[in-house]
Amino acid sequence: MGRVVATTHLPGDPARLLEGHAWCGPAAGEDAWPRARWLAELATADALVCLLSDRIDAAALDAGPHHA
Repeated sequence: MGRVVATTHLPGDPARLLEGHAWCGPAAGEDAWPRARWLAELATADALVCLLSDRIDAAALDAGPHHA
């Protein structure tokens, strides 16, 4: 089972969409997480679900435990 971080609320039922994986991200009705929040969550994540508007740079890649 992997841990998935979402930068914004996922439509529908995130637990069903990501069945078999632990996920964390904003709840329904909550604003998208600020960059600092989801970068911090990446430290223990296996995957990131983000938007095209989220900046994925060296800092974002280095925040995850699985970076090369």
